[in-house]
Amino acid sequence: MRLEGLMKSLSSSREFKEIMKSIGKGKIPVGIFGLSESSRSFILGGVYEEIDKPLVIFTHSDVEARNIYEDLC
Repeated sequence: MRLEGLMKSLSSSREFKEIMKSIGKGKIPVGIFGLSESSRSFILGGVYEEIDKPLVIFTHSDVEARNIYEDLC
C-alpha cells in the first residue's frame, strides 16, 4: 500500500485498535460514522490489511459503492 506511514499511525491509534478488537471478537457488523468518504476508505483499507480476509461493505447507493471502490484502488 502506498500510504505505509499513515497506516502505521492508524494501526497504533486507540480507535482503530477498538475496531480491530470488535472484529476479532466477532462483534460485527462494525459501523463507522462521522468520517469523510476518503477517510472511511482509508480505515477500510487498514482493516483489510490487518485481517487479510475479504470484506463485505454495504452502502446506501451504487454511487457511494463506486467511490469507495475507486478510493481503495
